[in-house]
Amino acid sequence: MPKQMMTFCHLLEIIGLIYDRADNGLEGNALRKIRVLLVALAEEDRQWRRKLTEELERESDIEVIGTAPTVEEAIKEVNDEAVDIVLVDAGVSAGEEQRARAVREMGIRRRVRLKTIMLVSNADREAILNGFLNGAVNALDRSKTGDIAKAIRDAYANRSAIHPDAAEIVREELQLMTLTPMEREVYRLKCKGFSKRQIADRLFKSENTIKTQMRSIRDKLPTWG
Repeated sequence: MPKQMMTFCHLLEIIGLIYDRADNGLEGNALRKIRVLLVALAEEDRQWRRKLTEELERESDIEVIGTAPTVEEAIKEVNDEAVDIVLVDAGVSAGEEQRARAVREMGIRRRVRLKTIMLVSNADREAILNGFLNGAVNALDRSKTGDIAKAIRDAYANRSAIHPDAAEIVREELQLMTLTPMEREVYRLKCKGFSKRQIADRLFKSENTIKTQMRSIRDKLPTWG
């Protein structure tokens, strides 16, 4: 076999080994650790953040370079450090505008757009949707610490897998886009447990009108109860 062919085959073997290591979360000589910044907007649960940092640091291919308690400090970290992934911990005490600003700002502070992952409480629908609208690449419940390392690797490798927490909410939101504004309001109130009579009173409509709206919603969303 010609020497050039042997060299090429050997190169392919090395590349394959590197990708195998990357997929398994192992650190090869040709790989550096994924540098992660945790933006901790919520004041509560510092113990949880410490635990998350420790768990991520145990991963051989991930390095948590710091924790920023405010958007301003996060911006400084991003400008000063080589950051690959930003985790925005949007706990219950973080305001919606604060969350959105954190995701938005992280994406425009570098020439190469930063990849931001939202960590939310109780699969917060509004936080997840606003995160995606402001440029987040993924979102998941902050209690699922075992899934966070995988989300980091997926984002770093440009894999577009969205966590099931977020995927279900995005799917539902896409379905709701087929509804008219009035139908969406009826849908929202019905999901909160309001009766037809209560919805009619709240929206200043007749009960027959609400019944018609509900039939239309069921036609568009066959799985809706």
